[in-house]
Amino acid sequence: MSKEFGFPYYFGLSKLASLGSFNVEQFIRLAGDLFEESLAAAVMRRSPRLAPERQQRILQGAYDTRVKDLPRRAKNGRDVLRFLDAVGQFCRDVTQQPNAPYSPGVTGIAILMQEPETLLDPAHLAKSPPTAAFASMLGTAIAHNLLHAEIDYKVKGNRYMVLYLNRLLCPKYELPLQFGGFRERPLREFITWAEKGVPAPEVGDATMSPDSLRWRDYFLRDGEGFGEFWKLFLAERKRDLLFVIGHGFDARMCDGIERVLSLGGEGRAIASKAGSIRSHSGAFSNAVAWVSAK
Repeated sequence: MSKEFGFPYYFGLSKLASLGSFNVEQFIRLAGDLFEESLAAAVMRRSPRLAPERQQRILQGAYDTRVKDLPRRAKNGRDVLRFLDAVGQFCRDVTQQPNAPYSPGVTGIAILMQEPETLLDPAHLAKSPPTAAFASMLGTAIAHNLLHAEIDYKVKGNRYMVLYLNRLLCPKYELPLQFGGFRERPLREFITWAEKGVPAPEVGDATMSPDSLRWRDYFLRDGEGFGEFWKLFLAERKRDLLFVIGHGFDARMCDGIERVLSLGGEGRAIASKAGSIRSHSGAFSNAVAWVSAK
């Protein structure tokens, strides 16, 4: 609701305490930022009470002043920031899925406990420079309290090492502040993230827009690419299509469906609109519509 309606989320004493992320110094600095703003308002003879929107802007800006200077404080600081950005994007992607499978959200990653042991094996690290670089980067991130590690976390009969983002990074990626939500991935995938960042998830031959990863099974085709994609997609084999559209007054809302039906192909096309279902059997003779195909 905060994202959809623009309500502030990161404000108040409880959120401030959570953003401290088990670090007294971090909590004091964040509280100091808010106090300084309140004091400045009082000096200017304005109300010292900070509106929720203003508190949120101050706390969201804390990432830039507290974290982005890491390359000056650690030799592999840039690698750490690249990996944190990949983790943050991944968590935001999963959290903002429309069916909210991991409510209230994902703020961490995990690997099976067998895999972290390889990060401590000198013989293995000597044979694999990428793994050695990742182990060094991970140590720096944990040492600077940018990742919070929980060892031997038991779930579904397995044991994991869970790595939660420092809560200070959650506002940057529009994540909740609760702990407990994480997704497991193999170590080799995390090593790739550290080297290249998290890749855009693929759907068929198309990739999601990197600017908006809210819909995991979403991709966009427009202009000439719209007809080209559907013509090839329908020609591959017999396909059944389900169109789900909302009841509206704009006549253009059916243009996309009519365009798809005109491209040919075998299978059934079913359109569901405002509770009614209409079926078009036989040959399939840029609307706002959900399309499910198989």
